[in-house]
Amino acid sequence: MLNSVRSLQKAFSRFLPFPSSFARSTKRKLTTSPEKTPKVELFTVSPTEAPIRLDAFLCKTLSLPKRLSHKFLQSGNVLLNNRPIKKKGLFLRANTTITVQMQGSQDSPIPNPKLPLSILGQSPGHWICVSKPASMSVHPISPTETETLLNAVVHRYPDIIGVMERGLKCGVVHRLDFGTSGAMLFALSDLDWRNLRDLIKNRVVKRIYHAFVCGIFEGDEGLSLIHISEPTRQAEISY
Repeated sequence: MLNSVRSLQKAFSRFLPFPSSFARSTKRKLTTSPEKTPKVELFTVSPTEAPIRLDAFLCKTLSLPKRLSHKFLQSGNVLLNNRPIKKKGLFLRANTTITVQMQGSQDSPIPNPKLPLSILGQSPGHWICVSKPASMSVHPISPTETETLLNAVVHRYPDIIGVMERGLKCGVVHRLDFGTSGAMLFALSDLDWRNLRDLIKNRVVKRIYHAFVCGIFEGDEGLSLIHISEPTRQAEISY
């Protein structure tokens, strides 16, 4: 994990340093003008994901535990064909697009000083890389939610409020599932957010996932197929 952080620092160094005037301009006040219109996001099921249950799709795309995905569905903020849909067990086909009405951008994560925060690496004023524990959401979906990783980050880095996706997802560069632990990136300015997203998109930053498995494999190394979530979904596992 530390090697990955060092690789990130090396790859990202070409974007630094930024002018001091830009650093000053990116700092935001905690009090902003509220917007009445809720933010709407569209999510499309890819062919490799389909078929997938609606609640499972929400868990994956919004980094939610199953319990909160069910609560989110019951709120009526998930739409299919412009109609609220609450059937958690509905299977979505490939290229199906759902509309998610997120909280308005006037909402900000509540700082939680009681949550621990392990810093793996950082570029002060630009980005931080922190350790996300398993069984923790990356960001809240309700203004009253305080037990997510972003709640801990906001306490240490209040200037992250308002960065790029704003609202309850401010500064979040990528996602990790609720049950997954690992390195998590947060950007502290709009420009850094875009640069980090480009690095991930262009695979300059390489993400490696490790998993514990049970059973006995034949030979010292090889390739195996396993089922993930639904019987029709498979993943290649090298060992």
